[in-house]
Amino acid sequence: MDKFTYFWSLIIVAGTIFLIGAYKNVFLKIYYIVWVNRRLQEENGAMEPVVTIPELSTVISEAVLQNRIKNRSTFLWSRHSLIFFGFMALFFFDCVYTVFGHYLHHYLHYDYFVNGPGRAFLKFCMELSGAVLLLGLTAGLIHRIIFAEQERTLIDVKLIILLWVVTLSGFLTEALRLANEPNDPFIAYSFIGGNLAPVLQNMHLAGSEAATAVWIFHATVTVAFFAYIPFSKFVHIIVAPIGRSITQNGSYGQMKRERIAGGLL
Repeated sequence: MDKFTYFWSLIIVAGTIFLIGAYKNVFLKIYYIVWVNRRLQEENGAMEPVVTIPELSTVISEAVLQNRIKNRSTFLWSRHSLIFFGFMALFFFDCVYTVFGHYLHHYLHYDYFVNGPGRAFLKFCMELSGAVLLLGLTAGLIHRIIFAEQERTLIDVKLIILLWVVTLSGFLTEALRLANEPNDPFIAYSFIGGNLAPVLQNMHLAGSEAATAVWIFHATVTVAFFAYIPFSKFVHIIVAPIGRSITQNGSYGQMKRERIAGGLL
């Protein structure tokens, strides 16, 4: 089995686990909240609409600006912002590279993101966003260790460690690839992997077998991370605006709905 077949086999398994978790921990909760809203309407004869689509202002406030975290602590907000924006940027550029640098090149021979300036741009952006993400995750781990008692219920340390391993192994995977391809014309744009590659060569850690092993490890932990998302606190980035929008209007039943929506926020 080649490594890409292995990767897509993992994707199928992880995708199934992800959908099960999303159904159990997101869709069922939203359905129950909407059901409670409708029952309260029927009992009180109220005409208040059941809100199921988040307002744009709620999405910006909860998911992008993360104002509720900022109101608690500037440090926590900075840490969350580094993780959130680093992850989202890395995910976006990785998707762009997959679509334009792999599939369009393979099927339509579109080379701009493979042999042209687009590849340099994507490599630099992916390394930069990965560095931002790694910085935020490291700050989160250090803070979790120092304030273990206070942060125990607020931080999913398993998720942070898993994503930290994913990010670090990604840099190591790129460094090993460059160590075996030192003449890569875009090596200068991999400002982390490119500088790490000669270190691995000097330590005699580079080689095709090592590169393949690290690639497989990185692919495995990456897929495991995505499968774990709906079972972790990370899912609040996605569903917090939904949960907040469901409880943002009306006065009757407010406490009951907020209590149910607590799992989403």
